[in-house]
Amino acid sequence: MLPVARGGMKLAGGAGKFFKGRAHRILPPYYIALLASIVVIVLLRPAGERLAFLHEPGNEVSIVFHFLLIQNLSLRTFYGINGPLWSIATECQIYLLFPFIVLAWRRAGTAICLLGIFILAHAAFHFCGEQIPFNYVFTFALGAAAAVESVERRSERWLPLVCCAGLIGYFFSMGSVIVSDLCVGIFVAALMAMLSAGRLAWLRVMLSTRLLVWVGSFSYSLYLIHALLQDWYLSTSFSARHTGTALQLITMFLIVSPLNYGVAYLFYRVAEKPFLNRKRRPVDVAVFNPVLGQQDAPVSL
Repeated sequence: MLPVARGGMKLAGGAGKFFKGRAHRILPPYYIALLASIVVIVLLRPAGERLAFLHEPGNEVSIVFHFLLIQNLSLRTFYGINGPLWSIATECQIYLLFPFIVLAWRRAGTAICLLGIFILAHAAFHFCGEQIPFNYVFTFALGAAAAVESVERRSERWLPLVCCAGLIGYFFSMGSVIVSDLCVGIFVAALMAMLSAGRLAWLRVMLSTRLLVWVGSFSYSLYLIHALLQDWYLSTSFSARHTGTALQLITMFLIVSPLNYGVAYLFYRVAEKPFLNRKRRPVDVAVFNPVLGQQDAPVSL
């Protein structure tokens, strides 16, 4: 949304260019991760059951739905193959709506557009029996609103109040996933807008550390494949013998997680980096001096 907000609420190059750019950036790593996930699932089965497992009707349907990016539309396929991939399908479906969201935003403004999206998204979520995550369209719209606010700076003084309200709402709504997701969306959107306005210098410094910036460079790959190593570990006899114990948790944090970062970085180099829409340039990390309250010279990574 940032380029749109900076460009007068217009989608540069039109919807076709937007769809092409998003597809080139997101889909190749997704499909490579999907194929890797299928291979891992098959290898975790006993040797004599692998082909039969693949040809089971439920698994065939799940594979087809994942390739069509509609696995989030059915509970039977929602978490199948590789659990986190449901959100990539949701993301791609929201991208199909994005040109219409931009058009509505330009004509109606932020407040009316947010209200309209909230009503439509949650009405659709309710009428589908709260089985299909239409409510995340509004969460996406909150992020879009934060991007617009970071450019226009019209409601800057209200951001701390909105941020606190979202955080407090989360702690009071932990019994409801739907409401807590909404509160988290409000909190994070307001927080990002505040950071873009130069507030919370201490947090900007922390988020600008070299390590976090480096991990952020391959975070999409990490998201795509992190469940594979975790599922493999949880399927081992060692994990089964120590289910629910501190040893199982310590192994996950001290061994499996570091391995995940290493494998994810290799996956990024092979399956994601070649499909970036532009060549990687040094990342300028704007480091803020918490004492002087001003920005120091950017650090190139």
